Amino acid sequence: DAYGLDVDFELLVLPGRDPLPGPEFRRIFFGRRIRRIEGRYDLIINSNNTSIFMPDRHGFLSYVHYPRESRYRSGLLSIHEPWLGAAGWGPGGIRHRLAALFYRMQGLYPRRERVLANSRFSADAWCEAHGRPADAVEVMYPPVAGETAWQPVAGRRAEGVVSIGRFCPAKRQLEQLELAARMPELHFYLVGFAAEG
Repeated sequence: DAYGLDVDFELLVLPGRDPLPGPEFRRIFFGRRIRRIEGRYDLIINSNNTSIFMPDRHGFLSYVHYPRESRYRSGLLSIHEPWLGAAGWGPGGIRHRLAALFYRMQGLYPRRERVLANSRFSADAWCEAHGRPADAVEVMYPPVAGETAWQPVAGRRAEGVVSIGRFCPAKRQLEQLELAARMPELHFYLVGFAAEG
């Protein structure tokens, strides 16, 4: 029973090991694992924010929130934490530079996959990272189509702010708490899950 629905599903543990350790390399080499099972399926939907090493065929759809490749274009260790500075030559900097190299190499090869993005901003970032025209990516706004007419919720609601996301420094929950302290007239709700590692 998934989400209250009677749905059959199969949980797969993908074979193989990643040649390099760390969460970014897990993302980069994930596509190699998908290639081992791709023949079983007519359609594969990828929401990994990168297609590196993924199958390149019709029946492969990528839904992009923000392309991983674009995170590595600035030379900063983190686009979310610019105070960390540029990628140096320490262990973190070397991993960053190696990941950036993999992502740049991916851009050398045109792909046939269909790409959808959650915003025009993300679509433009993907097109820039891959050297593709702006119309190469369609925009599909989550969680509903952009044509939907929004209706206000009936009834009384508390004035407040809800922040949803992974709990980690990059999502800036500490800054949100500081903002909440300066705005005591509002209720702040932080909803999420713990960061990986």
